[in-house]
Amino acid sequence: MANKSKKVCYNNLMTKIDSIDSQITRMKEGIAKIKEALMNNEKSEEEICPDVAGSERAMVDALQDLCLEGLLEREPEGDA
Repeated sequence: MANKSKKVCYNNLMTKIDSIDSQITRMKEGIAKIKEALMNNEKSEEEICPDVAGSERAMVDALQDLCLEGLLEREPEGDA
């Protein structure tokens, strides 16, 4: 009976890990799209101030760090 309980617990844990992994993957793809958009914006014909471009890159990096920290600080849900 204890083995069945542990198996259910491990299955729940693996499901939650898969969910977190999916969220991280989606955030990583979104950040990559933002970075690509910023790089394409820099290559456009308009003149962009280097300070503005640098601050936008810093903002993307800060958002990435914030998202990852938020996931790491999140309290576990459920029985696992």
